[in-house]
Amino acid sequence: ATGQSTVLSSGTTNVVGPRFSSDARRVVFADRDARGSDLWLLNLEGGTPSRFTFDGRLYGGVWSPDGSQIATQTLTDSDGVSSIRFLATDGSGQVRADVQGAQPSFDAKWSVMVFTRYSEENKWDIWYMPLDGEHEPKPLIATPVSERGSAISPDGNWLAYGAEGDMWIQLFLTRFPSAVGKWQVSPGMGLQPRWSSDGKRLY
Repeated sequence: ATGQSTVLSSGTTNVVGPRFSSDARRVVFADRDARGSDLWLLNLEGGTPSRFTFDGRLYGGVWSPDGSQIATQTLTDSDGVSSIRFLATDGSGQVRADVQGAQPSFDAKWSVMVFTRYSEENKWDIWYMPLDGEHEPKPLIATPVSERGSAISPDGNWLAYGAEGDMWIQLFLTRFPSAVGKWQVSPGMGLQPRWSSDGKRLY
């Protein structure tokens, strides 16, 4: 609103992908250095980051609505496979099994997850998986070009995502969860869309 920037923390090596919790009191981010990549948590009231993971292979974090979980992803292994991991923020560990894929996104209630998954045939495609009931991953947008970096709108009716264009990645909208229709919304190239909380803007 003011256009002013504020330093929240310093002293970390290479901060990647900071994300606010839903109550805007905490931030999760990855700190990547020569030893690997791990998640850190920052309480905005305390001001000092604390290390959250220690295995050197995690980056990117998305908070659950109640702040009890963080979904993150592992760095790709030697076969180019990455996985999505769900961790309890109280430090008690993993809360559900890994899901093969990357770049997780969720609806406002965390009832469904959208993510990317790699295959030799189509490269990167967009998949989805209900988090309640049947946990069966299914392809949502699978074409010969790569699609990645999806984000569900706050009302759960739209999906923004990046797809390969003639020269670079462009951003598109489609209806969710039907994936019917396709509208380009980026005037130039675009990556990793994020919705405003009211659903009126894409960043």
